[in-house]
Amino acid sequence: MNFKFLVIFFVLITTFLRNFSTFSQKLQPTNQPQERKKTPFDTAMEEGIILMAKKKYGEAIPFFDQAVQLNPKKAMAWLNRANAYFYKGEISQAMQNVSQAISLDTLYAEAYLLKARLHEAQKQKAEAMKAVNKALQIDKNMPEAYHFRGLLRYDNNNFEAALKDYDQAIRLMPNFAEAFMHRAVLKLAMKNKKEAMDDLNQAMFFQPKWAELYFIRGNLYYENNDFRHAEMDMNKAIELNPTMPEPYYVRGIIRLKQKNRQECCKDWQKAVSLGLTKAQEKLDKLCK
Repeated sequence: MNFKFLVIFFVLITTFLRNFSTFSQKLQPTNQPQERKKTPFDTAMEEGIILMAKKKYGEAIPFFDQAVQLNPKKAMAWLNRANAYFYKGEISQAMQNVSQAISLDTLYAEAYLLKARLHEAQKQKAEAMKAVNKALQIDKNMPEAYHFRGLLRYDNNNFEAALKDYDQAIRLMPNFAEAFMHRAVLKLAMKNKKEAMDDLNQAMFFQPKWAELYFIRGNLYYENNDFRHAEMDMNKAIELNPTMPEPYYVRGIIRLKQKNRQECCKDWQKAVSLGLTKAQEKLDKLCK
């Protein structure tokens, strides 16, 4: 079985969710001196950021609304509201807000990075690349921007350039687990399994509770015919995120190879119940 498509598709889907791992660098605090009394603007911004950290994006927006009303010339307020709309899935609203942030501060690297993400979400690859390049032109020390550009270049099959971007992201942020994860996927595509395994293990050192890391490593073990470790990693991925269908699907294939058809079919049934339609083909063919 060729897992390349399954792994790549899975990583692209989870990338959006993992974008929030660098949330603290994209949501901009007010950076007010501690000795100064908080203003209503400060309070509104802080309340919104707290709610964003709890993934309560809709509830955060009214606080950023208040911040914008109190100080409409503060680009950071517009950017934070843009982030809230982005994670809420309201791309057009997010774009309007990030564009306003840029109009207020044309050297706002974080705003250009979000603009790049918004273009990518709309499949506007050229515009996304232009925006992330602008972010890096302003600030050459943004690991998130190098990482995101690496994703764009990977998607365009420009593997060597993507590798350089991932390398630079990791140099700037040595504990950047997501960059290690995506560099591992890239190295798998480049047929460098050993270095891919090293990157996955490094990512796990920094983020031992990311289910997708175990899923990807489990696929690599499977490709190396190490079914015992492959099953162990799928078990761990399921333990960490029992609503993720892909590990059930792959574990079913492993169990079929182990001649455990009953448990194999249970896994595929679970994968189907969680929305992975391709598992239905296995059920129809092998579990009648």
